[in-house]
Amino acid sequence: MLLLLNCTLKFQNKQNHYSEKPVIYVFWHRNILPMLIRHRFRKGVVIISSSKDGQLVAGPAQALGYITVRGSTTRGGGRAFREMLRLGRDHVLGITPDGPKGPAEVMTDGALYLALMTGLPIVPIRTEIDHEWILKTWDRFRIPKPFSKISVYYSEPVFIRNKDEIPVKMQVIQQILNEPIR
Repeated sequence: MLLLLNCTLKFQNKQNHYSEKPVIYVFWHRNILPMLIRHRFRKGVVIISSSKDGQLVAGPAQALGYITVRGSTTRGGGRAFREMLRLGRDHVLGITPDGPKGPAEVMTDGALYLALMTGLPIVPIRTEIDHEWILKTWDRFRIPKPFSKISVYYSEPVFIRNKDEIPVKMQVIQQILNEPIR
C-alpha cells in the first residue's frame, strides 16, 4: 500500500543534506510516514515505541527496508539507546524527538545525547505536504493524499561537542524544526 502511494507522490528537496554516511535525522512524530516513504530501502535505523501503537509503524517501516529499534522514554529506553549507539556506527539514524506520546513538537534531549556519544551530527528535517489527511491524534499525524507534493528541508548539520552545549543546541534544533519552509 505504501509503495503504491509512493508512486503517486512528488518529493522536492529544498536543500539536500541527505547522506549515506551515518547521521542522526530528527523530525516531528507527525512526519513519520512521509519520512519513511522518502528514505525507503536505504537501510536506515528508526526508533519506534514498543507499544501496540508502535507496531502499526514498525511493520510498515520494516517492509520499507528499515531496521527498527523498539523502545521509548517510558519503556525499554535504555536498551534502545544502547542499540542506537551500536547501529549508529554504520547506519543513518531516524528519531522523532517529541515521541512517543508528546507533547507534540516539543524537543526532548535523547537525540542530543545520542549525538554526543556517537559523534554524529544531527540533521533536522522539516516537511510540508500540499494535500494531506491529518488524524485526530496527539501529534496530528499526517498522511499524504495521492499525487501530493512533499517539500523536504534538510537543515545544516548540528554537532554536539560537549554536554554543556545540549540545552542551547536543543533550543536551536527546536527552532529549526518549527520554521516554515520557504
